[in-house]
Amino acid sequence: MRKVDKEYYDYETSNASDCVQIAIKGLKKYLGSNICVSAKLSDEQNKCNISKDKLFAGEISAVTYSIGAYLIRESLMLYKDNETVNYLERKPAEYEIVEEFREKNCLEGTDFVKHRIVNEIYVANKDDSVLNWHFVCRSAKDTSWCEKIRFIGTIKKNVFVSDKNSDLFVFITCTAQNYWSGVWYGISSDGTIKKYPIPYDEKYLDIKHTKGRPSKSKECVADKNTILENIISEIFISSEEMKTYLCEHKSEFSKYQIIDMIASSTNSLESKLKMFEQLAETENLASEIAAAPHDIDSIIGYSYSTYAVRIRKALNELNDKDNSSMFMSYTYKWIQNKFEVEEKKSYLSGEEAIYDTDFGSVFAPSPLKMNFSFAHRLWYIIEKVQKNSSAYITTYQYILKNGYIPYFQCIEDDFKVYPNPHLNLPVPFKSGDIITVSDEPFAEKKQALILDTGDNNDSNCVKVLYITNGGVLKVNSLKHGHIFEDDNAMMYTSPLYKIKKYNGELLENDEILLKIQKYMEDKQYEPSEYYDIFSVLNDKGISCDNIEKIGSFLGNR
Repeated sequence: MRKVDKEYYDYETSNASDCVQIAIKGLKKYLGSNICVSAKLSDEQNKCNISKDKLFAGEISAVTYSIGAYLIRESLMLYKDNETVNYLERKPAEYEIVEEFREKNCLEGTDFVKHRIVNEIYVANKDDSVLNWHFVCRSAKDTSWCEKIRFIGTIKKNVFVSDKNSDLFVFITCTAQNYWSGVWYGISSDGTIKKYPIPYDEKYLDIKHTKGRPSKSKECVADKNTILENIISEIFISSEEMKTYLCEHKSEFSKYQIIDMIASSTNSLESKLKMFEQLAETENLASEIAAAPHDIDSIIGYSYSTYAVRIRKALNELNDKDNSSMFMSYTYKWIQNKFEVEEKKSYLSGEEAIYDTDFGSVFAPSPLKMNFSFAHRLWYIIEKVQKNSSAYITTYQYILKNGYIPYFQCIEDDFKVYPNPHLNLPVPFKSGDIITVSDEPFAEKKQALILDTGDNNDSNCVKVLYITNGGVLKVNSLKHGHIFEDDNAMMYTSPLYKIKKYNGELLENDEILLKIQKYMEDKQYEPSEYYDIFSVLNDKGISCDNIEKIGSFLGNR
């Protein structure tokens, strides 16, 4: 048998990083147990810098070097990354932006928040007379995850294969919280690229990532269903019907729905942090990424772990007492059909801003109905501003409600934990039910008649008939929160959080809902037909006190 020379590296026994050891083991499951590394990138590798005139569009800098029969181009790219363009689309930043970025050497700068730095690997066959660069893979990072190139080298199926016939392999990991997962990219001499996902080794992580703190046994991790029940009970404390119904259907909700339900609620950031930390114990991001590596941004960006990290950071920023920071508070008031700043103050700490007596009562519940229309149009917002060079920039914005903070926005990357009036959850009500919806102190309490619930899953399926603040009958979608649109609220939460079946006496203007409810009971139409019948009211502008006109309308249906 041929003797194995020293140039063939055994990564399972060498001093290579732990994750590469696991990655080599994982690759053997795909390619066989006899694979061996024939060459690899080293710290002493001779690298050649690419001159500025030969850089690609969007390329900040690049180097080339050879490994085996391959020429590698390692590039630092600046791609557009904003609300309309994702960096995965590989759309380079404008030339002027790249130039400014290069001059400032601003690898962590905040002036380029609509762009993302990406490390890319290209490969060519160094024996080709004309180099044909093939894009292989990329690595990037965000506030809650980081991709990193861990290995570049040539690997062959066994020691008897010629080095010239070795394939180039790149191994990239993604780390977030206390786990990592990775992907091997294999490139053959003809430019064919194959991917080999490597999920994390749970046993390894129990040993390596829990130093200095006790390991959590599986028995210590609360059952996800129990966690969800507790969360739902806390969030929907104002709606017994929703709480009971959602607990019964908790296993049917997607991660997106659960995150939205928590983040959009009016619970405090401290309460939300606890919820997300508990749920983070139940998620396995590594397996999700291994199953869909191209969706890594959405998988990690919309994870329980990420929301826990971001909320914790927002709370820390609020308590930061760095001399370079200060806090500004604003009250906004509805004046002449728009919100205007009524008063603003500055503070040295977020705590001082929260408990300032001049502002702390802005969202205090008003015992007098007559004062409500004024009180709910006042907003109290705290902004953290930080010194950057010679100017102050806003880094965080917090919304105060009744002495605590339920919402925030990180200005740098536009990450938000904000109210979402479009919460999509099923409801326990049926066609013909009269319900009460409330969003105090943001919008006033209203009664509505459910016309149709559709499949109860679509965001637009629950149609309600209600009376606007102007006394006009209107039909709209309940789950989209349109019922609060005429309240002149700066923002409002979903009506689902406080929704109840109405059993009391209706106000005089709302009694028309009983007449229409009786009409529905008499007709016994399919629920979808009631929406078709009453949706035309939106164009007629019929006042709720015009009994004759409403009677005529119903009589013709």
